[in-house]
Amino acid sequence: MRKLTTVCIIMLITKTASAQNQSNNGTISGGYESYSEWYQNDPKTGISFDPSQTRFRSNNYFKVDYLLNHFKAGVQYEAYLPGPLLGYSNKLQSTDANGNTAGNNGIATYYGNFTNDQLDITAGYFYEQFGNGLIFRTWEDRQLGVNNAIKGLRVKIKPTDNLSITALSGYQRVGFATSNGQMNGINSELNVGDLLNSSDLGIRLGGSYVSRYLSNATTSTINAYSGRLNGDYGGFNFGVEGVTKDPDFSYQDGNANDHRNVGSAILATLGYSQRGFAISTQYRRLQNMGFYSDTDPAVVKNTFNDQVLNYLPSLTKQHDHNVTTLYRYATHPKVVIDPIQPPVFGENGGQVDVFFNLPKGSLLGGEFGTKVALNYAVWYNLKGTINPTTGDYKITGEFGDKYFQDASVEIKKKWNEKWSSVFSYINTFYNTTALGSGSGATNAPHDGEVNANMFIVESTHKWHGAKSSRVILEHLDTADDVKNWGSMTLEHNFNSHYSMYALDLYNYGNPDADQRIHYYNVGASYSQGPTRFTVSYGRQRGGLFCSGGVCRFIQPNTGLNFTLSTTF
Repeated sequence: MRKLTTVCIIMLITKTASAQNQSNNGTISGGYESYSEWYQNDPKTGISFDPSQTRFRSNNYFKVDYLLNHFKAGVQYEAYLPGPLLGYSNKLQSTDANGNTAGNNGIATYYGNFTNDQLDITAGYFYEQFGNGLIFRTWEDRQLGVNNAIKGLRVKIKPTDNLSITALSGYQRVGFATSNGQMNGINSELNVGDLLNSSDLGIRLGGSYVSRYLSNATTSTINAYSGRLNGDYGGFNFGVEGVTKDPDFSYQDGNANDHRNVGSAILATLGYSQRGFAISTQYRRLQNMGFYSDTDPAVVKNTFNDQVLNYLPSLTKQHDHNVTTLYRYATHPKVVIDPIQPPVFGENGGQVDVFFNLPKGSLLGGEFGTKVALNYAVWYNLKGTINPTTGDYKITGEFGDKYFQDASVEIKKKWNEKWSSVFSYINTFYNTTALGSGSGATNAPHDGEVNANMFIVESTHKWHGAKSSRVILEHLDTADDVKNWGSMTLEHNFNSHYSMYALDLYNYGNPDADQRIHYYNVGASYSQGPTRFTVSYGRQRGGLFCSGGVCRFIQPNTGLNFTLSTTF
């Protein structure tokens, strides 16, 4: 692994020198990222590795792009050696003759592209999004372990300044291979506001078609259609998108069952903003909108976000403090009929965000003003019935069992030129019967509702230059699940290059004294230009890990972590 890392760094230095001395031969750019962990046995959390298991694992990404006039090409090399980090797809690893985990490495993606004012053609691997992503989106998120790029051909044309059309076809990336299912799609966007020569009213129309072809499925082709309208006038903005999908499989009793019901989705947004004030509302309904490249049950379970064709993030406030991550909501797009767990028919809900400033010089605003952010989000299961003989289901109403509710207020206050603070309060309702244990504690037996109140105080002091210190105090209060949690974080930036931190998340209220566990972490980082290196050691709580509103479950672990990233 050290040899691989050294080689990559040497390549970076070479390429950087080449880019700095470029002439008319084009431009080279790229980057390297490495995430490594040395896992440790931890009797406190019950983590124990077999002597034959590889404890050191590393994910590495090396990307190079070349640009010359209208032409662009790139390649991404990936190495998971001796194996991928825990919680990442098993498609990124292989096994040796003895059945032990062995890493995979090689060229993962590549592309060639030609672009001018009217035409954009890409061959190889590419990422794309239609509308809001309800019908189709491919993307890469290394923290989540997601890379569902399409390998094929994409053509974009712009016949007029007001109209753009995208057509594509290919197979989705799965590890170092591609999916069995082929996807095809076309998308169009029309700027009606420009056609009307209106400077005040902006209206945009869009429509999309996406199909999945799978030769071994009961029905080989599944089609999906979407239409959308977006606009803005003055300080107002609005949008609506609807999607319908052919009857597709549901996940039932451990098997993928073809053609239970149609899929559908609707997303509506409405907002208003002016100086010092903004409000945004979102509503969404999903039914059987899990859209995948394959009908294999392992794919439908979606453990690793593999072969996902669309983008359905959880529309809740993305809190990022330690206690606020204990009860996260993940989107429920699929129909799941299980003999043990309550049936899932989809989801229905939304959120409201309000932002406003208390002006400088006012009683509450003070000398520097005060920023306030409010959020309310609520999500329900769709109401439905099941035929116990056939397993067929029927949606009978919009609001079934409540999944999740979250209400929060955040106040940002600057006291003087040196001191600033953030005060947060969050009230959360979480249905563990439907959603499972969100806390990720090793003994989370609670089956029912969790009602929790969270209090967070964050203060930052700027010393001089880039030197600063920050302290965060957090508390979660609940009589449910594994009871109360507390957390403290200390950070210090010595300058623009060096920083360090220490944190602890403690389940001090756990009824089981042996499970009152400290989830601690200490670390430091060094930054120089585009290069950043971090090292940390600590204990990771299991549960939902989310990025950009998309979540996956991670298992608890303890170990030493290293990250290195750079660009050129």
